Amino acid sequence: MKTSSFSTFIYSIIIVLHGIMAYSAYDNINYLVFEALIGLILFINCFFQIKDKKFSYIIVLVLSSLLSVYYGYNFYIKLDFFQGLMTAVSVFIFLLELFKVTKLYNE
Repeated sequence: MKTSSFSTFIYSIIIVLHGIMAYSAYDNINYLVFEALIGLILFINCFFQIKDKKFSYIIVLVLSSLLSVYYGYNFYIKLDFFQGLMTAVSVFIFLLELFKVTKLYNE
C-alpha cells in the first residue's frame, strides 16, 4: 500500500470514529451522518489511490482542506482537545496530498 493511500485509509477511520464520539458526546446526529459520509468517501477513494488515479489525490486534497476548516472552526467555538487534534491531522493530510499532487503534475 502506498503512503498516500495508507494515510487516507487511516484518516477515514479516524474521521468515522470522531463522528461516533461526537455523536455520543453531544447527542447530535449531524456529526455522525456528516463524518460517516466523508469517511466513506475517503475510504472508497483510497482504492483509487492504490490504482494511482490523479483525481483521487485531488478529492482527498479538497476534502481534507474543507475538514481542516470545519474542525478548526469547531475548535475555535468549543475549545475541545479532540477538535484541535483533528484540525492538526487534517492539515497534515492536506499538506501530504498537496505535495503528492504537485509531484504528480510536475512530472
